[in-house]
Amino acid sequence: MFTLRAAVMWTVNDFPAYAMVSGWSTKGYMACPVCKEDVTSGWHVGKFCYLGHRRWLPWDHEWREKDKEFDGNTERRLRPREWSGDEILEQLNRLDFAPFGKTKNVFDTLVGTILDIEGKTKDMIKARLDLERMGIRRGLWMNRDSDKARRDLAFFSMKPNDKKEFLKFVSSVKSDGYASNIARCVNVDGGKFTGLKSHDCHVFMQRLLPVGIRHLLPEDVVKPIMLLSRFFSQLTAKTLRRTDMFKLRHDIVQVLCKFEMIFPPAFFTSMMHVMVHLPEEALLAGPVNYRWMYPIERLLGELKKSVRNRAKPEGSIIEAWVQYESLTFCGIECYRFGHPRAAGACGGAWDAVAVGHCVPEQSPVCHKRMSDLIRRGRSMTTAPSSDPPAQSASAATAPALMEHVLVGPGASQVPASSASSVAQPANARRRHRPSDTTETTSTDGTGASGSQPGITTILYC
Repeated sequence: MFTLRAAVMWTVNDFPAYAMVSGWSTKGYMACPVCKEDVTSGWHVGKFCYLGHRRWLPWDHEWREKDKEFDGNTERRLRPREWSGDEILEQLNRLDFAPFGKTKNVFDTLVGTILDIEGKTKDMIKARLDLERMGIRRGLWMNRDSDKARRDLAFFSMKPNDKKEFLKFVSSVKSDGYASNIARCVNVDGGKFTGLKSHDCHVFMQRLLPVGIRHLLPEDVVKPIMLLSRFFSQLTAKTLRRTDMFKLRHDIVQVLCKFEMIFPPAFFTSMMHVMVHLPEEALLAGPVNYRWMYPIERLLGELKKSVRNRAKPEGSIIEAWVQYESLTFCGIECYRFGHPRAAGACGGAWDAVAVGHCVPEQSPVCHKRMSDLIRRGRSMTTAPSSDPPAQSASAATAPALMEHVLVGPGASQVPASSASSVAQPANARRRHRPSDTTETTSTDGTGASGSQPGITTILYC
């Protein structure tokens, strides 16, 4: 007897689920689980927004003294302090129970604003009125003519013709398998994107966005967006260096501060704020490739393709997975105990062991035969014969082993002597060498006798 102990290293979840697994609320004034009580948040346009990224700048940085370009105030505060593990554990003990920064959320906010997509842009009428209330960025205030107020297009949003040109560029992109067909998600006439998955936004943010906007927006807007794309490219690299992470930690602060000088406060949701903590997370947990959801989502997509009966999807997935594992195991066994192969009559790869083995993965015919064998759970014979089939002794010697005896084209049923050599215990059969190859005698249509190797496919249940 012993005491088994387990530890959760990390979890893969979205930001709302982060609140459930950590115990820290991801909504409200203190939504950041890293800054905690020291986060800079405010109420803008009917929701919580998170500004104050100048706190991460050096103490003597010139942007700390600017006020009108940011939120109307100078910045004198230091960056939020880092909590130790003991302090966090103490907070968790007081509770009743014991990868953030999504690329897709950042993509939706950024692209929706620069394309001025209705329902996704953060440059709304309320955001313009909020700028008037704060007394900053007079160029973005509402344009009032007599008794009417009009929201003019902001300098950081594309004009209608430029927007159409950008969407046409995206619709002309052809995928090479690295991502899905992004061109199908573009609605040029409607001026928006539909059906983009998380990985599509990931690729779009890093590869397409910097290329598509560089001649359609002002340089002051394009540069920080390109820096943000490079930030995500380096952060999601397969190999990370500590020096690169320290540089990224500096770069993302610069990007967010430039965004604060460009976009209204409503632009800075919690997803935009937590980007400042991503380099620290990479320093603690390592490359993000081992922690994101894309491999899991790909596997789930493959499992969904195997569903044939929509009324019972779980059973369809289980049946397909059992077939896949059985076929894979048979192929491995054939390779392990095989011989240099020669082309077989069924189009597969043949191994000259005791009786030849066919690799199901490389033969469409044998793949179908093996699939039928798995579904029905009994042996099959490919060539009909008037002689009674030889009785296999494998059921008595190894109950968990099913022997499937096949005969090549033009051959008769395997004789009893050959079948008896096949129906041996597994440990005895594995001692065979290519010199032990057994040949079967067949009779063609003219009555002449010939010899050719028999075929056996072995299935371990």
